[in-house]
Amino acid sequence: LIRKTSPASQTPTPSPVSQELETFQSKLMKFSIEIPNNFQAEENLGAVTITSTKGKIYVDKNSTNFSELEGYLNDLSNKNKFVLDNRESLQINSLQVIRGILGAEKIYFIYAQNKVYTLSTEAHSLYDELDQIAQSFRYIP
Repeated sequence: LIRKTSPASQTPTPSPVSQELETFQSKLMKFSIEIPNNFQAEENLGAVTITSTKGKIYVDKNSTNFSELEGYLNDLSNKNKFVLDNRESLQINSLQVIRGILGAEKIYFIYAQNKVYTLSTEAHSLYDELDQIAQSFRYIP
């Protein structure tokens, strides 16, 4: 006797792409991002903390005299003796971007007009959301 069994019904977990989004804009830091509407963003002293039930994503900004991101990161790496693992270069909305893993942290470095923005989290459960948020990054001069 062969019995057909149907797979257990599962409630699908919404992917970050299927979540409703809202725009967060920082006039002080000159950027906007799209975040899931069940996340809270708080700006304090030139940094933004995005909080969800899974953890936190941080957005920071540093000014630089470097004219491109590669030189900035090489200098930062030499001074602070760190290695960015799984390093990948890409562009987001025509901006130079390098992402990778720094210790326990997934991090994006985004270069815009002598400013380097970092978007990062140590929460593995937020990696997909971090990717989504970083892809929505817009510099607002």
